[in-house]
Amino acid sequence: MPKQFKPLATVTAWTLFIFGWLFGLGNLVVAINTGILFTVGTKGWAETLGYFCLAIVCLILSVVVMRLRQKME
Repeated sequence: MPKQFKPLATVTAWTLFIFGWLFGLGNLVVAINTGILFTVGTKGWAETLGYFCLAIVCLILSVVVMRLRQKME
């Protein structure tokens, strides 16, 4: 494999990891401040759920990329 793939995988894994945490924590702060997190049936719950799912997907993809990077060694 060319030597460019390992640094590219490292940057991609860290980027996904950081974005996953930013989406998750940022969404949590906004959901608590607006009251969406603690009330049922309020407007905006679908967006909150969507951003939580996006955060989880980013974190899972970062783990997948890290595992692929380990296999490149």
